Amino acid sequence: MMISLPRAAALSLSALMLSGIALTTSACAGPPPATRPSPRASAPAPFPDGELVVYTDGGEVKIAPPDGSDPVSLTDDIEGEALHPDWSPDGTAVVFAVHDSDGTRDIWVARSGETPARLIDCADPCVWTDDPAWSPDGSAIAFHRGTAGDSRGGIATLETFPLAGGTPAIVATTAAGTYPFSPRWAPDGSRLVVELITFSSEDIDEEGVDSTQLAIIDRTTGAIAELTPADWGAGTPDWDSDGSRILFVSAPDPTKPYTEISWIAPAGGAATPITDVAKDQHRAILGTWSPDATLVVFDEEIRLGDPSSAVISTVPADGGEVVAWFAGTHPRLRPVS
Repeated sequence: MMISLPRAAALSLSALMLSGIALTTSACAGPPPATRPSPRASAPAPFPDGELVVYTDGGEVKIAPPDGSDPVSLTDDIEGEALHPDWSPDGTAVVFAVHDSDGTRDIWVARSGETPARLIDCADPCVWTDDPAWSPDGSAIAFHRGTAGDSRGGIATLETFPLAGGTPAIVATTAAGTYPFSPRWAPDGSRLVVELITFSSEDIDEEGVDSTQLAIIDRTTGAIAELTPADWGAGTPDWDSDGSRILFVSAPDPTKPYTEISWIAPAGGAATPITDVAKDQHRAILGTWSPDATLVVFDEEIRLGDPSSAVISTVPADGGEVVAWFAGTHPRLRPVS
């Protein structure tokens, strides 16, 4: 059986949709392997000291200083494409997704000085678990899951996994054909903001996108509150450290294939733009706050529709000069320990 993932690339669907570029999915055919792939027995070194960024490059999750020198791969002993990393609050571990050899996606963790380990094994009827995000108190991982239902319809859930032990808990189940991608926690852990994507049909293999918007989900009740209108095409959100701003990517002018990064208050209202890269015919995507929320780190796509042209860049949180770092995607700055 061939399994297609609605978002197999590191780029957000909203950015691709707004650019007018055709969406494609990655698929992996054939039966599951006889044994699950696992890292080689080795003695991994501790993470380097100093200011670090975790990112993806060439199907691996890597960490490096802001100048990109001497990158260290966390996943070169893991079979499959590794992507979508996030730091633990103390900066001693990284959680990420792995596109496995059976076509599904699992959640893994790499701790400083330890062999990477699988946290969540996505097995049939699960199709993917993805976009892991560490809770502010370090006790849990949030992620979204896609499960094949009857007649290949999809069931989408936002879930949390307790790191002290146990099984994933469902926070919310979204409407048929709608998926809660890219969850990010409020600083107090009570809510999560997500990229709510509605596909053209309920088929779990669906590629066409009808709408993309931000929504806030209450962790206790599972209530879903829309934050942005669907015509903004907002996606890949990130909550800042004091809870007052939510970063997101959208196309200010839907007639043009450029995206910028803005922020909005959790209560809604007008968006405040941060980047202005459209003047250079670039796209700003996959933004995240620095730990102190004074900088925004993002991917600056130099050639439209070409993820290999993405450069990890920064801009002051109130806008200003963009500084390019090095090639890579999905950056996250290490929290201050």
